[in-house]
Amino acid sequence: LTSHVNLVFTYLAAAQMVEVVDAMTALADHMDAALRDLPDGPAGRSHPAQARIDAVLKRISERANPDSFAYGTFDPSPEEKARLGLRMAALVTRITQLAEEFQRRFGQNDTRTYAVELWLAFGHHALGQVKTASERYEQILARAEKTLEPNDRLLEGLKEMLVASYEELKIKPNERVRIIAQLHQSKLARNGPLHPSTVVTLHNLAAAHEAAGQPELAAPLYEEALKFKRAKLGHDDPSTLTTLNNLAGVYWRTNQLDESIALYERALELRTSRLGPGNHETLETMNSLAGAYRAAKRLDKAVPLYEQTLKLR
Repeated sequence: LTSHVNLVFTYLAAAQMVEVVDAMTALADHMDAALRDLPDGPAGRSHPAQARIDAVLKRISERANPDSFAYGTFDPSPEEKARLGLRMAALVTRITQLAEEFQRRFGQNDTRTYAVELWLAFGHHALGQVKTASERYEQILARAEKTLEPNDRLLEGLKEMLVASYEELKIKPNERVRIIAQLHQSKLARNGPLHPSTVVTLHNLAAAHEAAGQPELAAPLYEEALKFKRAKLGHDDPSTLTTLNNLAGVYWRTNQLDESIALYERALELRTSRLGPGNHETLETMNSLAGAYRAAKRLDKAVPLYEQTLKLR
Protein backbone atom coordinates (compact mmCIF):
# COMPACT_ATOMS: atom_id res chain seq x y z
CA LEU A 1 0.00 0.00 0.00
CA THR A 2 2.83 2.43 0.73
CA SER A 3 4.03 1.75 -2.83
CA HIS A 4 0.68 3.11 -4.04
CA VAL A 5 1.34 6.30 -2.06
CA ASN A 6 4.82 6.64 -3.59
CA LEU A 7 3.33 6.14 -7.05
CA VAL A 8 0.79 8.94 -6.46
CA PHE A 9 3.52 11.40 -5.51
CA THR A 10 5.75 10.31 -8.39
CA TYR A 11 2.90 11.00 -10.81
CA LEU A 12 2.37 14.38 -9.11
CA ALA A 13 6.02 15.32 -9.52
CA ALA A 14 5.76 14.37 -13.21
CA ALA A 15 2.46 16.32 -13.56
CA GLN A 16 0.67 13.22 -14.85
CA MET A 17 -2.62 14.22 -13.29
CA VAL A 18 -4.92 11.67 -14.90
CA GLU A 19 -2.62 8.96 -13.56
CA VAL A 20 -2.61 10.69 -10.15
CA VAL A 21 -6.38 10.42 -9.90
CA ASP A 22 -6.42 6.79 -11.06
CA ALA A 23 -3.68 5.86 -8.55
CA MET A 24 -5.50 7.66 -5.73
CA THR A 25 -8.71 5.83 -6.64
CA ALA A 26 -6.90 2.48 -6.50
CA LEU A 27 -5.39 3.45 -3.14
CA ALA A 28 -8.84 4.33 -1.81
CA ASP A 29 -10.11 0.90 -2.89
CA HIS A 30 -7.26 -0.81 -1.03
CA MET A 31 -7.91 1.29 2.08
CA ASP A 32 -11.60 0.41 1.94
CA ALA A 33 -10.70 -3.28 1.73
CA ALA A 34 -8.43 -2.93 4.77
CA LEU A 35 -11.26 -1.26 6.71
CA ARG A 36 -13.61 -4.11 5.84
CA ASP A 37 -11.03 -6.59 7.19
CA LEU A 38 -10.74 -4.64 10.43
CA PRO A 39 -12.90 -5.88 13.35
CA ASP A 40 -14.88 -3.31 15.29
CA GLY A 41 -13.89 -2.54 18.86
CA PRO A 42 -10.65 -3.24 20.79
CA ALA A 43 -9.86 -6.35 18.72
CA GLY A 44 -9.09 -4.13 15.74
CA ARG A 45 -6.19 -2.33 17.43
CA SER A 46 -3.74 -5.21 16.97
CA HIS A 47 -5.18 -6.51 13.68
CA PRO A 48 -2.85 -6.65 10.63
CA ALA A 49 -5.30 -4.49 8.67
CA GLN A 50 -4.79 -1.70 11.20
CA ALA A 51 -1.03 -1.81 10.63
CA ARG A 52 -1.62 -1.47 6.87
CA ILE A 53 -3.91 1.52 7.37
CA ASP A 54 -1.51 3.24 9.77
CA ALA A 55 1.46 2.75 7.44
CA VAL A 56 -0.38 4.31 4.49
CA LEU A 57 -1.70 7.29 6.43
CA LYS A 58 1.72 7.94 7.97
CA ARG A 59 3.27 7.92 4.51
CA ILE A 60 0.65 10.30 3.12
CA SER A 61 1.21 12.72 6.00
CA GLU A 62 4.98 12.62 5.45
CA ARG A 63 4.76 13.21 1.71
CA ALA A 64 1.98 15.83 1.61
CA ASN A 65 4.30 18.57 2.81
CA PRO A 66 5.58 21.43 0.64
CA ASP A 67 8.90 21.45 2.54
CA SER A 68 9.79 18.10 1.01
CA PHE A 69 7.66 17.92 -2.13
CA ALA A 70 7.20 20.05 -5.25
CA TYR A 71 4.38 19.68 -7.75
CA GLY A 72 5.16 19.33 -11.42
CA THR A 73 3.86 21.92 -13.88
CA PHE A 74 0.54 20.80 -15.31
CA ASP A 75 -0.83 22.40 -18.48
CA PRO A 76 -3.74 20.19 -19.54
CA SER A 77 -5.35 20.04 -22.96
CA PRO A 78 -9.17 20.40 -23.15
CA GLU A 79 -9.43 16.61 -23.51
CA GLU A 80 -7.32 16.05 -20.38
CA LYS A 81 -9.44 18.56 -18.43
CA ALA A 82 -12.59 16.68 -19.40
CA ARG A 83 -11.11 13.31 -18.42
CA LEU A 84 -9.87 14.77 -15.14
CA GLY A 85 -13.24 16.29 -14.30
CA LEU A 86 -15.02 12.96 -14.56
CA ARG A 87 -12.37 11.03 -12.67
CA MET A 88 -12.01 13.67 -9.96
CA ALA A 89 -15.74 13.74 -9.28
CA ALA A 90 -15.69 9.97 -8.76
CA LEU A 91 -12.55 10.18 -6.58
CA VAL A 92 -13.96 12.90 -4.33
CA THR A 93 -17.06 10.79 -3.77
CA ARG A 94 -14.88 7.76 -3.05
CA ILE A 95 -12.61 9.43 -0.50
CA THR A 96 -15.53 11.27 1.10
CA GLN A 97 -17.16 7.90 1.76
CA LEU A 98 -13.87 6.62 3.14
CA ALA A 99 -13.55 9.63 5.46
CA GLU A 100 -17.07 9.05 6.74
CA GLU A 101 -16.22 5.43 7.50
CA PHE A 102 -13.06 6.52 9.32
CA GLN A 103 -15.14 8.92 11.41
CA ARG A 104 -17.57 6.12 12.24
CA ARG A 105 -14.82 3.69 13.16
CA PHE A 106 -12.35 5.94 14.96
CA GLY A 107 -14.20 9.16 15.75
CA GLN A 108 -14.01 12.67 14.32
CA ASN A 109 -10.91 13.64 16.30
CA ASP A 110 -8.73 10.58 15.70
CA THR A 111 -5.37 11.07 13.96
CA ARG A 112 -6.33 8.47 11.35
CA THR A 113 -9.48 10.43 10.51
CA TYR A 114 -7.48 13.65 10.20
CA ALA A 115 -5.02 11.93 7.88
CA VAL A 116 -7.62 10.61 5.45
CA GLU A 117 -9.39 13.99 5.43
CA LEU A 118 -6.03 15.63 4.71
CA TRP A 119 -5.65 13.19 1.83
CA LEU A 120 -8.97 14.35 0.39
CA ALA A 121 -8.04 18.03 0.74
CA PHE A 122 -4.63 17.38 -0.79
CA GLY A 123 -6.31 15.73 -3.79
CA HIS A 124 -8.29 18.93 -4.40
CA HIS A 125 -5.14 21.01 -3.98
CA ALA A 126 -3.03 18.94 -6.36
CA LEU A 127 -5.68 19.22 -9.06
CA GLY A 128 -5.92 23.00 -8.82
CA GLN A 129 -9.10 23.23 -6.73
CA VAL A 130 -7.29 25.40 -4.22
CA LYS A 131 -10.27 27.20 -2.65
CA THR A 132 -12.00 23.90 -1.86
CA ALA A 133 -8.73 22.47 -0.51
CA SER A 134 -8.15 25.53 1.67
CA GLU A 135 -11.61 25.31 3.22
CA ARG A 136 -11.08 21.62 3.99
CA TYR A 137 -7.66 22.29 5.55
CA GLU A 138 -9.27 24.93 7.79
CA GLN A 139 -12.00 22.54 8.91
CA ILE A 140 -9.49 19.83 9.82
CA LEU A 141 -7.16 22.29 11.56
CA ALA A 142 -9.95 23.68 13.75
CA ARG A 143 -10.37 20.20 15.25
CA ALA A 144 -6.78 18.98 15.11
CA GLU A 145 -5.36 21.97 17.03
CA LYS A 146 -7.54 20.99 20.00
CA THR A 147 -6.36 17.38 20.17
CA LEU A 148 -2.81 17.14 18.76
CA GLU A 149 0.46 18.38 20.28
CA PRO A 150 1.80 21.59 18.66
CA ASN A 151 4.84 19.74 17.25
CA ASP A 152 2.83 16.80 15.85
CA ARG A 153 4.09 16.07 12.33
CA LEU A 154 0.61 15.63 10.87
CA LEU A 155 -0.46 18.97 12.37
CA GLU A 156 2.65 20.64 10.97
CA GLY A 157 2.00 19.18 7.51
CA LEU A 158 -1.60 20.36 7.66
CA LYS A 159 -0.49 23.89 8.56
CA GLU A 160 2.08 23.89 5.75
CA MET A 161 -0.59 22.94 3.22
CA LEU A 162 -3.05 25.53 4.56
CA VAL A 163 -0.43 28.29 4.32
CA ALA A 164 0.44 27.17 0.78
CA SER A 165 -3.23 27.44 -0.19
CA TYR A 166 -3.50 30.94 1.34
CA GLU A 167 -0.42 31.98 -0.62
CA GLU A 168 -1.79 30.66 -3.90
CA LEU A 169 -5.15 32.35 -3.29
CA LYS A 170 -3.45 35.54 -2.03
CA ILE A 171 -5.69 35.69 1.04
CA LYS A 172 -5.44 36.01 4.85
CA PRO A 173 -1.90 37.46 5.11
CA ASN A 174 -2.11 37.95 8.89
CA GLU A 175 -3.25 34.36 9.41
CA ARG A 176 -0.33 33.21 7.27
CA VAL A 177 2.02 35.11 9.58
CA ARG A 178 0.46 33.55 12.68
CA ILE A 179 0.64 29.98 11.38
CA ILE A 180 4.16 30.24 9.94
CA ALA A 181 5.41 31.75 13.21
CA GLN A 182 4.06 28.68 15.02
CA LEU A 183 5.73 26.36 12.50
CA HIS A 184 9.05 28.16 12.83
CA GLN A 185 9.06 27.91 16.62
CA SER A 186 8.21 24.22 16.45
CA LYS A 187 10.95 23.44 13.91
CA LEU A 188 13.49 25.62 15.71
CA ALA A 189 12.89 23.72 18.95
CA ARG A 190 13.08 20.31 17.28
CA ASN A 191 15.77 20.79 14.62
CA GLY A 192 17.82 23.85 15.56
CA PRO A 193 18.37 27.06 13.54
CA LEU A 194 20.52 25.61 10.74
CA HIS A 195 18.25 22.74 9.74
CA PRO A 196 17.03 23.25 6.12
CA SER A 197 13.38 23.00 7.15
CA THR A 198 13.87 25.63 9.88
CA VAL A 199 15.64 28.02 7.49
CA VAL A 200 12.94 27.58 4.82
CA THR A 201 10.26 28.37 7.39
CA LEU A 202 12.21 31.43 8.57
CA HIS A 203 12.35 32.71 4.98
CA ASN A 204 8.63 31.98 4.58
CA LEU A 205 7.86 33.92 7.76
CA ALA A 206 9.74 36.92 6.39
CA ALA A 207 7.82 36.63 3.10
CA ALA A 208 4.53 36.41 5.01
CA HIS A 209 5.31 39.62 6.92
CA GLU A 210 6.22 41.27 3.61
CA ALA A 211 2.93 40.15 2.02
CA ALA A 212 1.06 41.47 5.08
CA GLY A 213 2.53 44.92 4.50
CA GLN A 214 5.08 44.67 7.32
CA PRO A 215 8.47 45.10 5.59
CA GLU A 216 10.08 46.40 8.79
CA LEU A 217 9.34 43.02 10.41
CA ALA A 218 10.38 41.06 7.32
CA ALA A 219 13.86 42.63 7.06
CA PRO A 220 15.52 41.13 10.17
CA LEU A 221 14.04 37.71 9.38
CA TYR A 222 15.39 37.80 5.81
CA GLU A 223 18.77 38.91 7.22
CA GLU A 224 18.84 35.93 9.56
CA ALA A 225 17.70 33.50 6.85
CA LEU A 226 20.35 34.87 4.50
CA LYS A 227 23.08 34.31 7.10
CA PHE A 228 22.02 30.70 7.62
CA LYS A 229 21.62 29.99 3.89
CA ARG A 230 25.06 31.36 3.12
CA ALA A 231 26.51 29.15 5.85
CA LYS A 232 24.72 25.97 4.75
CA LEU A 233 24.16 26.39 0.99
CA GLY A 234 26.78 28.89 -0.15
CA HIS A 235 26.62 32.46 -1.44
CA ASP A 236 25.46 31.61 -4.96
CA ASP A 237 22.89 28.88 -4.27
CA PRO A 238 19.58 29.79 -6.00
CA SER A 239 17.74 29.65 -2.67
CA THR A 240 20.30 31.99 -1.08
CA LEU A 241 19.93 34.38 -4.00
CA THR A 242 16.14 34.41 -3.64
CA THR A 243 16.49 35.55 -0.02
CA LEU A 244 19.14 38.11 -1.02
CA ASN A 245 16.85 39.49 -3.72
CA ASN A 246 13.88 39.63 -1.35
CA LEU A 247 15.92 41.42 1.31
CA ALA A 248 16.95 44.03 -1.26
CA GLY A 249 13.27 44.61 -2.02
CA VAL A 250 12.41 45.02 1.65
CA TYR A 251 15.25 47.55 2.09
CA TRP A 252 13.79 49.54 -0.80
CA ARG A 253 10.32 49.53 0.80
CA THR A 254 11.78 50.75 4.09
CA ASN A 255 13.60 53.65 2.39
CA GLN A 256 17.08 52.12 2.66
CA LEU A 257 17.88 52.70 -0.99
CA ASP A 258 21.66 52.55 -0.76
CA GLU A 259 21.51 49.18 1.02
CA SER A 260 18.88 47.96 -1.45
CA ILE A 261 20.99 48.89 -4.47
CA ALA A 262 24.08 47.21 -3.01
CA LEU A 263 22.19 43.94 -2.49
CA TYR A 264 20.51 44.06 -5.90
CA GLU A 265 23.90 44.62 -7.53
CA ARG A 266 25.32 41.61 -5.70
CA ALA A 267 22.26 39.49 -6.51
CA LEU A 268 22.48 40.43 -10.19
CA GLU A 269 26.17 39.57 -10.32
CA LEU A 270 25.63 36.16 -8.73
CA ARG A 271 22.44 35.30 -10.64
CA THR A 272 24.09 36.22 -13.95
CA SER A 273 27.06 34.00 -13.11
CA ARG A 274 25.01 31.08 -11.73
CA LEU A 275 21.83 31.17 -13.83
CA GLY A 276 22.84 33.10 -16.95
CA PRO A 277 21.89 36.60 -18.18
CA GLY A 278 18.66 35.49 -19.86
CA ASN A 279 17.23 33.54 -16.91
CA HIS A 280 13.90 34.93 -15.72
CA GLU A 281 15.19 35.33 -12.14
CA THR A 282 18.24 37.23 -13.40
CA LEU A 283 15.98 39.49 -15.44
CA GLU A 284 13.73 40.04 -12.44
CA THR A 285 16.72 41.26 -10.42
CA MET A 286 17.97 43.38 -13.32
CA ASN A 287 14.58 45.10 -13.60
CA SER A 288 14.40 45.65 -9.83
CA LEU A 289 17.89 47.12 -9.75
CA ALA A 290 16.98 49.51 -12.57
CA GLY A 291 13.92 50.57 -10.57
CA ALA A 292 16.04 51.16 -7.46
CA TYR A 293 18.49 53.27 -9.51
CA ARG A 294 15.54 55.31 -10.81
CA ALA A 295 14.14 55.79 -7.28
CA ALA A 296 17.60 57.03 -6.20
CA LYS A 297 17.62 59.43 -9.21
CA ARG A 298 20.60 57.64 -10.72
CA LEU A 299 19.13 57.75 -14.20
CA ASP A 300 22.51 57.30 -15.88
CA LYS A 301 22.46 53.75 -14.51
CA ALA A 302 18.71 53.10 -14.65
CA VAL A 303 18.18 53.80 -18.37
CA PRO A 304 20.83 51.43 -19.83
CA LEU A 305 19.81 48.68 -17.39
CA TYR A 306 16.15 48.96 -18.42
CA GLU A 307 17.28 48.83 -22.07
CA GLN A 308 19.39 45.75 -21.40
CA THR A 309 16.46 44.05 -19.64
CA LEU A 310 14.15 44.68 -22.60
CA LYS A 311 16.76 43.38 -25.04
CA LEU A 312 17.28 40.15 -23.09
CA ARG A 313 13.53 39.53 -22.66
